[in-house]
Amino acid sequence: MHNQFLSFFMNIQKFILGVIISFITYQKSESDNESENKNSSKNAWLLPVLIFVGSGITDSIFNVIQRNFTPVGFDHIVTIMVFFGAFLSGMILYGLNKEMYQYVLNELFMKYAKSEIMGQDAVYIYIAEKYYLSGEAWWAEAKGLTELRDRVEAIKPTLIGKIAPNFFVQDSLNKSHMFHDFVPKHKYNVLVFWNSDCSHCQHEIPRLKQLYLDSLKAMNVGVFAVSTEQTDSSFRAFAAKNCSSQWITCADMRGVSAFRKEYDIIATPKVFVITQDYKIIAKNMPVDNLVGFIQFMDGLEAKDKNKQ
Repeated sequence: MHNQFLSFFMNIQKFILGVIISFITYQKSESDNESENKNSSKNAWLLPVLIFVGSGITDSIFNVIQRNFTPVGFDHIVTIMVFFGAFLSGMILYGLNKEMYQYVLNELFMKYAKSEIMGQDAVYIYIAEKYYLSGEAWWAEAKGLTELRDRVEAIKPTLIGKIAPNFFVQDSLNKSHMFHDFVPKHKYNVLVFWNSDCSHCQHEIPRLKQLYLDSLKAMNVGVFAVSTEQTDSSFRAFAAKNCSSQWITCADMRGVSAFRKEYDIIATPKVFVITQDYKIIAKNMPVDNLVGFIQFMDGLEAKDKNKQ
């Protein structure tokens, strides 16, 4: 009873605070609109409504996250972030001045551009296309927009939920392998790009080998390991020492494969998890998280089967 009363009291406080904020914002928007453009005052009521309704939506979103968030639950998190980002941007567009709109939009854009949280590159793409590349970011220079458009096109093919691009490479015996020929053989596939000169790869690839032998192999997980270098001797030496003979370990010594562009390989290691039907379900994941992630996905599948 005490907890229920406390919850009711807190909700009343939120309601009162929302009304106060809405009223203050309404008065501010009326004042600004009169000085800048009398005609725009007709739409001033939209801002307090958006703020009031948006506060409730935001509160609900945080409640959902609190109840359901897990480190590897990414699909609904991406959807929430896109919606929340769209709401904030829409609120700014309707109610605030141009300087504030520019500041907040730039801050959101840079936040998601630099985010290391899996799946938030989808929010970055959304903001780029919805606001910058559509012409709504009037302050953006043409050169910067051209570079942004190229960056968006580079990222989009490997967003979570997309079909993994196909490519071919050769193993140490110069035998060619098509990635899509390998994928259906396993329930899950770890696609990892590495380079023998990369210090992180020197740690992550041997660790992946150990996890594969200890757990991943028994979970019907295949590993397709691709070197980004074109020096045969270093590729062979690193692969022989750090990669499992039960993987497909390949490189592109002739520099003709499209994987660098298709998978936006700027730095290594770069890890993807791909399902049997070629769908990307994780990217840029530390190898130590792979076992837990696969277990989580198997758990979701089991729940879905039980519901049926």
